[in-house]
Amino acid sequence: MTYPKTILTRKIRLTIMGLLFILFFVISPLVIMYTAGYRWDPVSKKIKETGVLSVNIEPEDSEVFLNDIKIQKNLPLYLPNRAPGSYRIKLALPGYKTWEKDIDIESKKTTYIKDITLFKDNLPTKISETDELDIDTIYPSNSGRYILLVSQKNNVYETDIFDTQNKDLETLSRIKSDLKPEVIWSPFANYLILQTKSGKQTNLQIIDTENNNSTSYTFYYPIENIAWSTNTSEPLVFAEDRNIIYTLDLNTKKKITSSVNNSWLLDDKQNLWSIDKQNNLTTVIDGKITKLGNLSEKIEKIVDINENRIILKTDRDVIIAKINNLEIESVQSLNTQEIFYNQNTDEWLTWPAWELWSIYKNGETSLLNRTGNRIDQVLPLDEHGVVLLSSENKIVGFNPGYYTEHELFKNGSIEKVGVNFETRKIFFLGEVAGKHGLFELDY
Repeated sequence: MTYPKTILTRKIRLTIMGLLFILFFVISPLVIMYTAGYRWDPVSKKIKETGVLSVNIEPEDSEVFLNDIKIQKNLPLYLPNRAPGSYRIKLALPGYKTWEKDIDIESKKTTYIKDITLFKDNLPTKISETDELDIDTIYPSNSGRYILLVSQKNNVYETDIFDTQNKDLETLSRIKSDLKPEVIWSPFANYLILQTKSGKQTNLQIIDTENNNSTSYTFYYPIENIAWSTNTSEPLVFAEDRNIIYTLDLNTKKKITSSVNNSWLLDDKQNLWSIDKQNNLTTVIDGKITKLGNLSEKIEKIVDINENRIILKTDRDVIIAKINNLEIESVQSLNTQEIFYNQNTDEWLTWPAWELWSIYKNGETSLLNRTGNRIDQVLPLDEHGVVLLSSENKIVGFNPGYYTEHELFKNGSIEKVGVNFETRKIFFLGEVAGKHGLFELDY
C-alpha cells in the first residue's frame, strides 16, 4: 500500500508537540490564576487579585449599571472577581433620581455601596389643612414630626401645632401682643417651649407634643436664657430669671442656683457649667468650683457638654474645647454660626453660608461639604447621615459618605424647612407656582 506524501515530517511533529506542551504549561497557570481571581493590572503592570463589589440599597427593585452595562441580577448584589480599577456605577429606577458615582475596586478588598435610598423625583404639593391660616413663620421640631405655625392678624398671634404624620392641626393659643411668640424646640425630643408676653407678664408654656400635655409658668420679666435637659424621658427645662436658674417640668418649678452672671449650661447630671467674668470655663460638681481654663474669645452661649468636649458660641464662631480630667486639653474654632443637633447620628452640624462641618462626641470635627451654593438650613434626611441643604430657592439632598448631591426642588421661594425622615417628607413654608403656604415634598 502506498501512503500519500505529507509535509508532517518527524521533525515538524516533534516541534508541534513541543509547542503544545509549552502552550499547556503557559495557558494552564493563567486559566487557574484567572479562576482563582487574579487579573493583569495595566496601570501597575502587575498581576493582582480581584476585588468584590457589594451593592445593597433601597428600593430593592433598582437597576445597577457598571460602566453603563446593566447588571442582570437583583439587589442586594455581590459581584466577586472584579478587576481592580475605576468604575462608573449608576443606580436607577423610574420615578427616582438617578445616583451615579466613580468608584474604585481594589485588590483583595470589598467595595460597599450601601446605606443609600434613592430620592423620589417629585414636585411639592400644598397642604390643604393649613389653607385657612395666614402663616407668618414655622418652627419645625428636630425630628420633623411636628411643626409650630405662627400666624398674625392685627397684633393677634395665633399658634397652631401641625402633626406632619397624621395631618392633624390643633390651635395652641391666640394672644394680642406687640412681640412675636418665642419658640424653642428641644434638640433631643419633641418637647416645645412657647414664650408669650401679655401686658407686664411673660408666659412660659412647656408642651409635650407627643402626649398632648402642657404646663404654663408666669414670670414678670422675659426669660432670655433657656436650656433643655438632655434627658428625653420627660420635658425638663432650665430657665434663668434675673440671674437665678430654675428647673421647670410639667409639674413643678424649682430654684437650683443662687446666682449666675454669664453664659451657663447644666449637664445630664445637673452640674453647672458657666463662663466667669474673666472668661474662664468653670464647673460646679458636688459643691466644688473648678476652673478648667481661660478662653481667648468672649463666649455668648454654651451649646452642649459631654465628658469629652464642650461646644460654645461667640458672636462669630463655634468653639470646640476638648476636656480631660476637668482641664481644657485643646481648643478649635470654626468660622460658623448656625448649629443643629442630628439625633440620628448623635453629632452636631454647624455651618456658615458655604461650608458644612460635623462635631462628633469625642470632640473631633470634619468638613463635610464646601459648596458654591449658599446654605441657609441643614436637616437630617435619614439615619445614615444624609442631609438636606436649603437656600432661598433650592433644596438639595447631600450624602457626605459618598459626596453626592441631588437637586430635590428649585425655582420656588423657600422660607423655612422641616423634615420628617420617618415618612420621608420635606415640609417648607414658601411659594410654589405663585401660591404661598405650607408645602410637602415626598423624597
